[in-house]
Amino acid sequence: MPSAAKKWLLKILSSRLAGDDFVWLTLDAPPDWQSRPGQFVNIRCCEPCADELSPLSLDDRPDAPWPRTRGLEIAERSTLVRRPVSICDLRTHPDGGREIVLLVRIVGPGSRILSAKRPGDTLDCLGPIGNAFNLDAPGRRAWLIGGGCGIAPLVGLGRALVARGREVTLFYGGRDSGKIPLSLPPGLGPTGTQAVPVTGIPELGGAPLVIATEDGSLGVKGLVTDALQAYAAQTGWDDVALFGCGPDRMMSAVATLVALHDLPSCQVSMENFMGCAIGVCLSCATKVRADNTAGFVTKFVCQDGPIFEARDVIFEQKWEGCKP
Repeated sequence: MPSAAKKWLLKILSSRLAGDDFVWLTLDAPPDWQSRPGQFVNIRCCEPCADELSPLSLDDRPDAPWPRTRGLEIAERSTLVRRPVSICDLRTHPDGGREIVLLVRIVGPGSRILSAKRPGDTLDCLGPIGNAFNLDAPGRRAWLIGGGCGIAPLVGLGRALVARGREVTLFYGGRDSGKIPLSLPPGLGPTGTQAVPVTGIPELGGAPLVIATEDGSLGVKGLVTDALQAYAAQTGWDDVALFGCGPDRMMSAVATLVALHDLPSCQVSMENFMGCAIGVCLSCATKVRADNTAGFVTKFVCQDGPIFEARDVIFEQKWEGCKP
């Protein structure tokens, strides 16, 4: 069962830009904080220094003062609703201190406000919210597939699975090399149709990564599912459990591969947009297969998820992830 969410004011310890449009945020974890891989926080995105900024502009010109917005979205330099952000990792240091790691893609007013936060600022968070990945899913090998900001919940998951002795490989895809928010070793380049695992990436805790870019600038040329199939052609599909997070189209394609190769498990973290994360607004509804007249029941990502078995989900390919 999902754990009960609480409200927290979490201090930012560090902020680091990555790739073209990502930011890593490290937060100070309270002593009683408990979260598991796959859960998320819902963050109030507000600007604490509004009095020092220029007057709010509704001007859409490229040179208009930031924040540029429309309608009511930032009436008081804060977003109308909170923004859900996956918990990347929960790390414990030798001195006993703990940190919550978040990865945010900068795509709209809420994520822009978060990207402007600095060490010492605090974030108003609700969490941890939702269920978690089942770390005991069958399969000696664990393949983690992410697209866009879908890499976020897979970082801590990969570390947790490595700690349990699983053979973990991550697969990550972006449009080009600038969309990879990880600290990659120097000298990497295109690999054509060959899936070449990359090691030594500090964010991943020792797990190798297979990269795909749509323009072929880095790793396999194509989608992340192309990299997955290229790797499987080299190693086989035996004794594999899949985990995924990304746009609906990506996860639908992964679910198709699961059925084709009769894999026992594929857990996916759904990225549906949500307004409240407490089951009231109903905006994160998703269809899950059921033995009834309609063939499905409606479940809500914030209350029943965000983790589901891929075979159970009816992907309608309407969610692209990365909340604005």
